[in-house]
Amino acid sequence: LAVETRASEEWIATQIREAVNDVETELCVLAERAALRAMMAGCSAPLGIYAERAGARCSVRGIADGEPPARAVRSAPVGNAMEAEALGEALAAALRADERRDESRPRAEGSPNP
Repeated sequence: LAVETRASEEWIATQIREAVNDVETELCVLAERAALRAMMAGCSAPLGIYAERAGARCSVRGIADGEPPARAVRSAPVGNAMEAEALGEALAAALRADERRDESRPRAEGSPNP
């Protein structure tokens, strides 16, 4: 859901946000977007990021296209925006590390090079 208001009427935006915002969902979205931003990925990137809440913890999973695909999962207590974004960034770092490990593995004879 997206709502636009005039910049001069921030009080309206605040009231609408307080009425319809779900903090649990917001923290998940922040983690997902932070991972995408850290991976420098847009809408057309072959990358999947999914976050979900379970109590005070947020789990974020990711998969990046590759041969084989890079996969990672990170989970941590998340209570605010900074913690959610840090979790997303940690996931992106783990995906990049998995991609580098895959690139350094010797390929079997006849396997395509990435």
